[in-house]
Amino acid sequence: MKQYCLHLTNNLSEFRVYEFAGESYTTNFKVGFGDLAKHIQADAKVFLFLPSNLIHAFVAVRREDESLQQFEARFIAEHDDLIINNVSDNDFFFSEDKNLAVVVSKNFLEQFNSELNQLGCSVAIHAEHHLQHQYAAESILSIEDRLVFAFADGTGFSCSHANAEQYLNVLQEEKENYTPTLLTAKEKQLQQILDDKSTVEPTTLEALHMHFFNNNANIPNLFTFALSAKTIFKKLNFSIFERALSLVILASLLFLPYANIALLQNYEQQYKTATLEIFKSLNPDTRRVINAKLQMDQIIKTSSETVQVSPQINLSALNYLDNIDLNTIKRSKVNFAESIVELDLDGLSAIKYTFFLKLIDRFDATIVEDRTQKLDGKISGTLILGLSND
Repeated sequence: MKQYCLHLTNNLSEFRVYEFAGESYTTNFKVGFGDLAKHIQADAKVFLFLPSNLIHAFVAVRREDESLQQFEARFIAEHDDLIINNVSDNDFFFSEDKNLAVVVSKNFLEQFNSELNQLGCSVAIHAEHHLQHQYAAESILSIEDRLVFAFADGTGFSCSHANAEQYLNVLQEEKENYTPTLLTAKEKQLQQILDDKSTVEPTTLEALHMHFFNNNANIPNLFTFALSAKTIFKKLNFSIFERALSLVILASLLFLPYANIALLQNYEQQYKTATLEIFKSLNPDTRRVINAKLQMDQIIKTSSETVQVSPQINLSALNYLDNIDLNTIKRSKVNFAESIVELDLDGLSAIKYTFFLKLIDRFDATIVEDRTQKLDGKISGTLILGLSND
């Protein structure tokens, strides 16, 4: 697994990237904002070290009976005069093991969180002085033309070489026994200012990085992970085809619930329409179905009140139909409500037709309408008979 250590250049517009394969240093290069993802894979581990002058670190002890929210409120109240911008414009981090609180501008930190979240790999953001503090608690190191000061209590600061003498004078006034370790032999100016109050222990930045890999526990991590589609694709290392397929599947999963709802609504509407049609067939006055059971009970009740028993029809006149050729009767229809019978005749002989008419007279039946015709001695057409009621 590759590991990367990132530092900002002096103009804060580029990253200086140090690459390690395992714990062996390989190379370093500069990368602009937005281009890190081109050089760092999703299975890597990234450490970003931000200039310590842009991060406020304080020694802070949390009481045993305090919640984290109570401690944060008390800390802000006690250090409000030391925080330049509005308290609400800052993010707060705390390490109970180190008794160390870190305050950093939200806007400043957000740009790095956004950049590093695109990598899809393991990320940590620390103040730059923590890199050397893990190696030499009170020390001075030169990184990208700036001097980084680490103090024994875990706090730190950084300044330009031009302001080094002024800042060191202030430190020596505040700290009587200030004897830092110089981690570079090139800073002759610092050695002259500190005289014999410093120890020179030259080491390389790459060596400090490798030491930090195994010695970074309990240091406040300022990185905030944010899940996004780009992060997921980067982490999974999908090909273009796999990305397209994943997007289609994801879109389908998002669309299916809406499609299911639409189908259910359609089925519901069909059910309502069919129910209304059934009710209209039973009662044409029905306009809408609100309570199906109640309305059906009302229809049944109303129907039972209005139903009248139809009088019995005397069908004895039809008992002799089998005495004629039934094949000549193509259709018969009985209307019980009006006590009539319709017979459609086709090719009945005139003799049988005359015989049938005489039978009708004997059984109190009447001819309501005779729409028959005689052709070649055969009778065809419709004969409507009225039957008597008992």
